[in-house]
Amino acid sequence: MELSGDIDHAARMKVDGETKEVPVGKFAFDGGGTVQPFDVASGGVNPTAVVTMVLKKGSQFGGVTTIGEAAGKDKTFSSIKGNLGIDIDDVKVGGILQNDATAEMRLQNGKVEFVKDLRVEFEDYAVGVRPGSWLNGSADDHEMIIQLVPDEELASKIKTGVASKLGDGLAKTVFSVFADGEGRMVFDFISSDRLSKPKIKLGGQAGAIEQMFKGLGGGLLNQLLKN
Repeated sequence: MELSGDIDHAARMKVDGETKEVPVGKFAFDGGGTVQPFDVASGGVNPTAVVTMVLKKGSQFGGVTTIGEAAGKDKTFSSIKGNLGIDIDDVKVGGILQNDATAEMRLQNGKVEFVKDLRVEFEDYAVGVRPGSWLNGSADDHEMIIQLVPDEELASKIKTGVASKLGDGLAKTVFSVFADGEGRMVFDFISSDRLSKPKIKLGGQAGAIEQMFKGLGGGLLNQLLKN
């Protein structure tokens, strides 16, 4: 089975205070895969497809609104900015793809499961989707394990904001929580429950520490910010 095509999608949305039709997705893809029509165990008809798809560099995925605009009335990001000094309000959600991104997925009963790591690079950051992440649009359900890695310029901006707000000592503690084994700044998230109204929590090292803090009356950020 071979796949290829071009998608050009626009939507009406509010940008800079004005509702208008804007391009939100324009990309080319190609790939292929295999289809298994029968369930091996039961012998019944239950089609499963394993598909590898390459999303081409230069494709557009969003990039129209900023994180601040997308957050709307949600106070999460304004709280992070006010308390920790992390200012990402003006960072675009998505944008122009800076790499050829390869996704390997298993499709069965409306469920799309990511089989291998997917890394998508935008202008200001990269997004990784971990194996085992899945979504089911028809069931309005999902569990996505996501890692956001800021580029050097954005990471430097975040570090400067945190240090100016918290001071060098506490800032180092925050940076150590949001760092990978190579010392890069990373933000791990787990998005789950309804696709139409996802619940997002910290993952990775920060998520593990947050679980430790829950018995003490709050999450990780609350404990870091407690006066």
